[in-house]
Amino acid sequence: MILAEVFSVASCVLGLLGILLAVIFYLQRRRTKRLAFAVRTFGLLSNVTTSLPKFRATFHGTELERLTAVRILLWNTGNDIVHASDIAPADPLGFRFPSDCHIVSAEEPKSSSPAHNVKCHIDSDRKNLLHLTFDYLAPREACLISLLHNSNENVPVDAVGTLMGKGPPKSIQQYRPDRSARDSLLDLAASQSSAVYPS
Repeated sequence: MILAEVFSVASCVLGLLGILLAVIFYLQRRRTKRLAFAVRTFGLLSNVTTSLPKFRATFHGTELERLTAVRILLWNTGNDIVHASDIAPADPLGFRFPSDCHIVSAEEPKSSSPAHNVKCHIDSDRKNLLHLTFDYLAPREACLISLLHNSNENVPVDAVGTLMGKGPPKSIQQYRPDRSARDSLLDLAASQSSAVYPS
């Protein structure tokens, strides 16, 4: 009788373990689309510099008091390809700065493959908003956006747009809080293409 009960309990435990393993294997194999981003900034011109006697800085004819170079790395942190069709048409991808921060220039984005067809442009009405499009990004592939804005290097930048089912790209800090990890991702992207601004 005791032996039968032991076998019964053992059968139940094994059955539960089987179900648990099946769930774990399913979750591991489930395809996930996810985007993340990281930012580096480089102060090129400050109001301290522009306050010097007889000093005047202009960019395309516009006088500047501040100028900051920004690198933004957009990274596919999921395990499935993100296609252009995965982005909600009514809420396209982009990066937004505070309203008093104007983007004065944006270079053509760099990526590891021309097939990504990454493009960006400054919004015609809101100069603090940069729109971004691409055909696809495979897992662990990234694109690097380089731009200049007329504010200081500490202004925040937010990702906007909707990856359907996931929302906007998340800060890489939410996946890898270690600063060295974020820096290594940026260095990896920079090594894949010629850098526009100095590191």
